[in-house]
Amino acid sequence: KPDTAVIELEQKKKLRKRMRTQLTNFFKVINETVQQRGSRTAVTTLLEQASSVMKASNALNDELELNSANNEDYQKQFQKQLNYVKSLADTKEIVEEYLRERMGEAPSVISNQIHQQVVTPSRTPSTH
Repeated sequence: KPDTAVIELEQKKKLRKRMRTQLTNFFKVINETVQQRGSRTAVTTLLEQASSVMKASNALNDELELNSANNEDYQKQFQKQLNYVKSLADTKEIVEEYLRERMGEAPSVISNQIHQQVVTPSRTPSTH
């Protein structure tokens, strides 16, 4: 019978890897959106989502480090996590600079359309 603690540990390591992949994708999309002078709302929302994933990733990484018997792996994972934290800080600076550059500009048309859809979602008539 497999050791459930070992299985749980492996599942948590896979989750940490998925979270790190998500973070990499967030950073890529945010940077591409800024380079294309895209939606300020989109980059702000993506940054908030990346921050949320980072918070969960940090907590999971801390938990895995507490259970780590392998000091070499611990150091490697700790350094990887620090790199993600630094990437998030760098991305946040890029977004803040982008928002400062565009301060005072009118909202984009697409931003207004998205905002209206969020604020006033279309409702389908009830059949009752």
